[in-house]
Amino acid sequence: MDTPLTKINLHVRAGHILPWQKPENNTHYSRLNPLGLIVALNDEGVAYGSLFWDDGEGINTVQNGRYLLTTFSVFDRNLTSEVSVNGLAEADRLTLGVVRVWGVTEEVSQVTMKVAGKTDTTLDYHYNPEIQELQFDATSLSHTIEKSFTIIWTKT
Repeated sequence: MDTPLTKINLHVRAGHILPWQKPENNTHYSRLNPLGLIVALNDEGVAYGSLFWDDGEGINTVQNGRYLLTTFSVFDRNLTSEVSVNGLAEADRLTLGVVRVWGVTEEVSQVTMKVAGKTDTTLDYHYNPEIQELQFDATSLSHTIEKSFTIIWTKT
């Protein structure tokens, strides 16, 4: 694939979920940005991924349980996060940001976020049928990802 020297091609296999963050001049500032997700659905509309996150500085974070381990999955238009280990200090917590779902083949009528103990929240979204991409931004909710959530998109 022809690509300018200032860009990097990223090939994502269907059925996988990739966490991402906007880059900054150094790691400290980059880690302050919200966490985004790229969800590449397979032909069955399913995808899986995981995230390991620690403080970025400590030694033996796994042995000391000072990290976050989250699994993401999509099945039947439900994006779910399940937290396996939650050992982060409050200062190291990430908020959920922009989510891009690739491979959405049908028009979407609503996107809703469910978090235990909270009222369901309707998210603003954009669906592009030409490239089959659904995009929504949860940044304004300030939802920290050490709390499990489900995001559901309803087809028209």
